[in-house]
This record gives sequence, C-alpha cells and structure tokens, in this order.
Amino acid sequence: MQISTNPFTTEINGKVPNNSAIEIEQILENAETEKKSWKSLGFEKRSAFLTNLSDLLLENKQSLAKLITMENGCPVSQTYSEVDKSISIIKYFVENGQKMVADEIVAENETVKNYIKYDPIGLILHISPYNYPLYLALRPLIPGLLAGNTVILKTPSNTPLLGMEIKQLIEKAGFPTGVFSVLFVPGSDLEPVIADERVNLITLIGSEKAGSSVATIAGKHIKKTILELGGNDPFIVFEDVIIDAVVENAIVSRLRNAGQSCNAAKRFLVHEKIAPLFIEKLKEKLLEKTIADPMDEKTDLGPLATEKSLETAIRQIQKSIEMGALNVLGCHVAADKGFTLMPSILTSVTVDMPVFKDEVFAPIFPISTFKTVQEAINLANTSIYGLGASVWSANPSIVSQCINSLETGNVAINSIVRGDPKMPYGGVKKSGYGREFSTIGMRELVNIKSIMIKK
Repeated sequence: MQISTNPFTTEINGKVPNNSAIEIEQILENAETEKKSWKSLGFEKRSAFLTNLSDLLLENKQSLAKLITMENGCPVSQTYSEVDKSISIIKYFVENGQKMVADEIVAENETVKNYIKYDPIGLILHISPYNYPLYLALRPLIPGLLAGNTVILKTPSNTPLLGMEIKQLIEKAGFPTGVFSVLFVPGSDLEPVIADERVNLITLIGSEKAGSSVATIAGKHIKKTILELGGNDPFIVFEDVIIDAVVENAIVSRLRNAGQSCNAAKRFLVHEKIAPLFIEKLKEKLLEKTIADPMDEKTDLGPLATEKSLETAIRQIQKSIEMGALNVLGCHVAADKGFTLMPSILTSVTVDMPVFKDEVFAPIFPISTFKTVQEAINLANTSIYGLGASVWSANPSIVSQCINSLETGNVAINSIVRGDPKMPYGGVKKSGYGREFSTIGMRELVNIKSIMIKK
C-alpha cells in the first residue's frame, strides 16, 4: 500500500494499493504488444496524443498544482509553475522532436548512400522522484514517446494520488493501451521489472543510492541506463558582484521547494572580502520570507516532503555545528508547521562537514570563504557530485577559468542553474550519466543505426 501524507498537517491524504504481480505482468505485456504499432504510427499522429495530454494539463492546472502541494508540501505558487513547465516540454518536443531523430545523410554519390537512422529503442521504464512528481515524471518520457517508444512510469511511493491522476489523464488523452502506463510498486520490488527482457532502457531521477542499485541490476542484463542523481551545486560569489542581486538569486535557487531540488545551490562559496556583507544581507532577506501553509499563494517556504527528510536535515546541521560550524540563523524546526525547517545559515563551514560534503535537501545555506579563484574552484570541485555550478562575476578571465575548470555537467554564469529543453542536461561524477533535453537528450532514447548502401 502506498500512503500519501500531507507534510504540513501530517494528516493522511489517502492510500493507493500496489500493483499485484498479475497487474505488473499485464502492464509489461501491453507495452510489449504496442511497440510495433506505436512506432509505425508516425511522428505527427504520436504528437496528437501528446498535445491532448498538454491540453488536459492546462485544463486541470489548478487541481494538479494543489494535489502536488498536498502530497509533497511544495508551495502552490511553485507547483503552478511545475504544471506550466510540464506543458512547455510537451510543446517544445512536439515542435522540434521530429527533426532531432530524422534520417541523417552522411555520404551520398553514384556508388554509395550512407546514413544514420534513429529507431525507437523499445520500452522505457522511468523511475521518477517525489520533489517534482509531475515535471520529472514527464521530462524524459515526452521525447521518448515522440521518438516511438512505449513507456512505463514508476511514480514515487509518497505521491501516489498524483500518480493516479497522471494515469487518468493518460487515459483521457486517448493513448492506446500499453503505450503509456503507470506502475505502483515500492522501489524494493522493482528488480524483476528492470530485469524483464521486454524492458529496453531504464531512466532514473533520484538519489545516488537508487541510481547505483538500478544500474547494478540493469548491468547484469546488459541494459542501458540514464541516471540523473544527486547534486551538491556550488554557488560561487566573487568580490566584483552586486551583492543585492546575487543574494536574491541565492535565495530563489536555495528555497525552491524548501531546498529539495537536485540543481539548487547547495554550497555557498563567497570571497572573504564580501562574505560579511553577503551573510548580513542574506539573513535580512530570509527573515522577510513567509513560512506558512503551502496552500497559501503568499507562502515562500513550505515543509520538507517527509519526516525522514526533516530528520536527515537536522542531523546534518547538528553534526556540522559539533564540528565547528556557526549557527547564524534558523537551524530548528518551525513550530506547528509539520515537517518545516526554518531557513538556516551556517558559517565557518569546512569541507569535511555534512552540510558541505553531503547533498542537503533542505533550506540550509552553508557558507565557506575563499581568497583566490583557484581556491574557489578547488572548493567547488571537492565533491563526489558534479551536476551544476553557478558563478557570479563580471570578470571575463575569472568566468573563463571557472568554465574550463569546474567539474560539472552544467555551468550558469551570473544566473542560477536551471534545465532548458534546448540545452542538454545531466551531470558527471556521482551525479550520474547520460543527458536529457535537446537533440543530444532525445538521441539517448533511440537506437542509432548506421546504414551503408552500395548502389
């Protein structure tokens, strides 16, 4: 049984039963049966089903946003945007996807024709996370469907009501049975599905631990995986910046969904000359934030998604303080607000502290200082993760040095890290491998076939 709990009220929203073994087998068989007909349908006809889904998302935007907020605690003002982003990726790939996987001529003359053909890879199993349970459920599946694959979505166990809603929207959009299915099983029971010979590709957005487990199982069966795992993104502030603007962006990046974003700024590396002013202004702005019921559109910060997440964050704070970090703000649970952690600032943070070395999925600002560009880069690269980095400077030399030296899949200069459908998105090191978005991402979801014809 999958139980949905409201993270703000701590009351149970509802329950959804897990799929039985018979139901799982039927889902797999339907997806396998539909592979050939969905592939042969053609891009334009496949696009029509995705457009139907987009229209339904827009029509149900308010109820979807409130359901996400009720299940994971993200403020409703932000979950409206999550629905909008989901709609936007459908539109982008419907408009651009066909040319991304069109046949590509390499050589053609009187004697030969060599070209690259992009065929559907088959059946994609996608394991999605709880922090953005709609957007991150659809993000890899939209291009996958348009490329001609059938897909199975394994939804997060703590947002099952949204999973049911997605299932109903898929049915309303008219997808043939088996093309787009939703699976309700605990992660611990996924191994037989991953191992099933009908599943051709597994994509996962989640933790390093989950990614390692999935990749291990898939590797035994020689199956491709695409993993977008944890992030511990540095937010690097040099001394030549306009402090007020940088502080505002730091807060936007860190407080998104109470800090529960893979590509949120998580380590704040600030030049020692401006660190005191940065900290002062950061504290001042955080004290102005509204911490209340996430169903209120004026709320800036809501609860963490689960009690376990809150306990982990408190443990990371306490251990770091024991090791010498200084508590400047917050670092405690908000009274009578469920699993809400107050916005927290820690200074004198060193590389061995949990708030620096671990991925912190909470509204915590760990601040470390540096003197030189190289020191900043070394601090940034002192991480097992490499998803993104945000660099703030007007100096072209500093910017160039950071772009060339940071060990990440994404670098944002004078802006915060965000996904853009036009740009490939993914990480290095233990942030995973493979890419989503853009032509590069769509081609991760197909079989690249080389055709050589001698005339």
